[in-house]
Amino acid sequence: MPHSLIVDRAGQRFLNEAQPYCDCGRAMLDHLGADHGWLILDSRNRANYAFCTLGARQSTRPWTDAGVMIEAPTIADLARQTGVDAVALTATLDRFNRFARTGVDEDFGRGASSFDNGWGDPYHGPNPNLGAVEEPPFYAVKIWPGDLGTKGGLLTDADACVLDMRGEAIPGLYAAGNAAATPMGSCYPGPGGTLGPGMVFAWRAMRHAASMEAS
Repeated sequence: MPHSLIVDRAGQRFLNEAQPYCDCGRAMLDHLGADHGWLILDSRNRANYAFCTLGARQSTRPWTDAGVMIEAPTIADLARQTGVDAVALTATLDRFNRFARTGVDEDFGRGASSFDNGWGDPYHGPNPNLGAVEEPPFYAVKIWPGDLGTKGGLLTDADACVLDMRGEAIPGLYAAGNAAATPMGSCYPGPGGTLGPGMVFAWRAMRHAASMEAS
């Protein structure tokens, strides 16, 4: 959403924050390794958009009291509390805010694709995904890459029959959803990428099992 960005502890952006989250995860692992990044938000982001379990304009007090979210009146103070380099963070924000005003992210292309725009604010311009981060108070939350079960599982054929080491179907054994290898290979189209194939291949498995019983 607009009025937000992700930086490393050196205060530098390193990815398109609006890209698919599997690609975000790869970018974080490549750049950060075992470290974390910081999601930086300003007051306009909090006033207009939900964040995790927080609704727009909802008090951040439970999060700040728990130490999950940091709030600061200035970028310098936010840098001090997070340990991010203040000079670099200020320079990064100046550059990012210029991109937000022109609508073109010259570094990572945030908001240049239909996928990005689908997760942005259609009423915000000139780019649905870019908004300057300059209105206090400012907020920071640690961002870590996580994992999601969308790729692994048993190899199956078009009827969800589990294949053995020779590539032959094992009679009566089926797998679908996260129990099966994804039919999309190394790609991931987005949220629901396991639900659609799970329903389709469960349906195909039932049809195949029914046809075997009938024969």
